Amino acid sequence: MTNTRAINDIIYHMLRYQKKHKVIKCCVQNSLYLRDNINVNGWGEDVKAVPVLAVIPDVSKDTLKIFVHVVIECEGHLYDPSYEVASQQPMTYCRTFVELLRYVENASEDFLKTMLTEFLSFQNLADKINSGEFIVVDREHYINQANYVEKIFNPKNNKPFKYSITAGR
Repeated sequence: MTNTRAINDIIYHMLRYQKKHKVIKCCVQNSLYLRDNINVNGWGEDVKAVPVLAVIPDVSKDTLKIFVHVVIECEGHLYDPSYEVASQQPMTYCRTFVELLRYVENASEDFLKTMLTEFLSFQNLADKINSGEFIVVDREHYINQANYVEKIFNPKNNKPFKYSITAGR
């Protein structure tokens, strides 16, 4: 059974760290770190990284912002551990490229090709994470965020993590 509270608490601290340090374009490391914590601490089953297309309407400009992004799925629920995207509301996560097409009916062919290429690239990254590869584009961010979160987050009444994610890395 998923420990939703622990997962949401760790995401809260991750988002605080990212906001404070103005972290952007690190969804792969953020998702890897969250997935590692869920698995190592036994907070859920069937945990995997999944690519999404985050669609965020900008009503004032009558436009959409679209992020090709990686999030974590645990027992059917999506968890977004990246402040850059998770802090923007309202937002819709498209799990497939076909879902995105509902939002961008009049998009150019070049735009659609770019989105599809990026989405497939992020699918490849998610597959590597799910196969157990330690994919870190920015090792310093991964370690610094892990140290921050593990210093202040105690999932079981001020007890430390069952296992430290950064040990040996």
